[in-house]
Amino acid sequence: DGTDVGYRHHGTVLVGEPDEETELKTGLQRLREISVRCEWLDQSALREAEPALSPEIHGAARFEDMGQVSPMRVVNEMARRAILKGAEIHTNTEVKGIEVSSGKVAAVVTSKGRIPCESVVVAAGAWSRQIGELVGLHVPVWPLKGHVLVTEPVPGMLRHYVTETGYEATVKAMQAASIDADGPQPGSPQIAAVLQNLPSGQILIGSSREFSGFDREVNRERLAQIATRAERLVPGLRRLRIIRTYAGLRPWTPDGLPLVGRTAKVEGIVFATGHGGNGNTLALITARLVAELMTGQTTSLDTSPLSPDRFKMNGA
Repeated sequence: DGTDVGYRHHGTVLVGEPDEETELKTGLQRLREISVRCEWLDQSALREAEPALSPEIHGAARFEDMGQVSPMRVVNEMARRAILKGAEIHTNTEVKGIEVSSGKVAAVVTSKGRIPCESVVVAAGAWSRQIGELVGLHVPVWPLKGHVLVTEPVPGMLRHYVTETGYEATVKAMQAASIDADGPQPGSPQIAAVLQNLPSGQILIGSSREFSGFDREVNRERLAQIATRAERLVPGLRRLRIIRTYAGLRPWTPDGLPLVGRTAKVEGIVFATGHGGNGNTLALITARLVAELMTGQTTSLDTSPLSPDRFKMNGA
């Protein structure tokens, strides 16, 4: 209906280290074979496509069909449409318990009262583990902390979403974390540069990855590390003021895949969590799958690889 959620279809530029150039080009060739629109930009073409990038970058990959949205606007619009469809949204309402009778969900007990129901969708992000514990399920979702910086408005400074190959390396590094009874063990923080234009003209700069429990305090050292990585790609950032910083928690799973679907442990519990840093990207298809599961339809995709029961959640 034309609602503006900050959608921009301007492609992505992926920057790698000089010794990764051959591997990147080979990867592009494989992607083109399956009809992904992408190309290699040499230094001259890169200067024309993205003038703000450092002249020390000799080439990069460009992906034509990638876009972006404003996550906050999308969430607000989803909430608005849900309300129009009859949903009730109770903010600042803590879930205190889930009543189960004869192995089936009977009600949710909240800080504002009891809600009788036959189904509960656990979509609590990094807090999904705590919700599972209310019914004796050990949900393998833990918080993965990340930092973000936001610059003052500077319209037109960047033409693309810009990221470095090191971003995927940080994701893989966290998936290799060792896990014990207390969850994933803290290791070295992982840093990579990601630069996104916002509808306001500001530039959102990320990102970091580290296990530090539910701590959401901003770490100034981590911000400096991110800024250094970003300035390496776009030197002009040095003259901009940072007007906002924050830290958030991604819902991390041991195998990097989300939990989407029912569990055989408690009838009526459906999971939609553990998407890591892709929650907004995968929100709509996740919602479709959950709706199909709850209404007895055949799902649009095979959800068996995403089954919550691929993990032992009952402590057995």
